[in-house]
Amino acid sequence: MPTDYALLRKLKDCKSVQKKVNAFFSLREKQKKPFIICGLARALGVSRMTLLNYEKNEKTSLSPEESKCMVDTIEAAKSRCEEWVEDSLFTGKSVLGSIFNLKNNYRNWKDKSEVEVDAKKPLLILK
Repeated sequence: MPTDYALLRKLKDCKSVQKKVNAFFSLREKQKKPFIICGLARALGVSRMTLLNYEKNEKTSLSPEESKCMVDTIEAAKSRCEEWVEDSLFTGKSVLGSIFNLKNNYRNWKDKSEVEVDAKKPLLILK
């Protein structure tokens, strides 16, 4: 399984990343297919997990400018995929599929439960 650094090893410069990202979105638009993380990862030649785990703190031999360009390009592409899925919550037929996708492919999308604790009430211990 590729490591988080696989993307940087495979794609040496930002222009090649931008070309692959643009080609991915152009093809998907032409085919009228959704923008999906697995497809974007495949277009970049890496695994879905490598793409999802790609972060700003990647160690790289690229110049700071080239590294920032790469990070910005990948984050923008991931954001565009996320936007497509989020839009499909309101316009799509498979809302549950969109929810599943958002929870599993994007940060900060998860079910939350809130529990209120009242410290003034005594704790009841059952034996």
